[in-house]
Amino acid sequence: MGIHEAVCLIFLGIVGWRDWKTREVSGRLIAAAAILGCALRFGMWMYGREGFGFWAAGLLPGLLLLALGRGTKEAIGYGDGLSVITAGIYLGLWDTLETILLGLALASLWAACLMAGRKKGRKDRIPFLPFLFFGLAGRLLYRIGIG
Repeated sequence: MGIHEAVCLIFLGIVGWRDWKTREVSGRLIAAAAILGCALRFGMWMYGREGFGFWAAGLLPGLLLLALGRGTKEAIGYGDGLSVITAGIYLGLWDTLETILLGLALASLWAACLMAGRKKGRKDRIPFLPFLFFGLAGRLLYRIGIG
């Protein structure tokens, strides 16, 4: 696991916890993590370790989530979209997409369990960022051979 994944995991852990407890995401925390991520990526670019396209492509999934949030009158929260943009800075396009897909699968499983236990209904909302954290954690564990 590289520094980018470690910082992203910490970021998603913090915003995921806050999202779970308060259903809010800190804009300041997102901004700070995004600025740090941009600085790390800029350093990698300056030393020729990766191209600018890698960084820019990682923003696309979050931008799509922001557009979906706007189109659905924030059924998908703006905090989720901004957090995915920030994760994309650290992870790049494909790792961000894998993390989102695993997070969606975990959130769907959780929602199905809640509905089966009659604790939540079809219209109830659950926070997404904790599942994004577990999606990234699962990906990283699988990558190092624990999963």
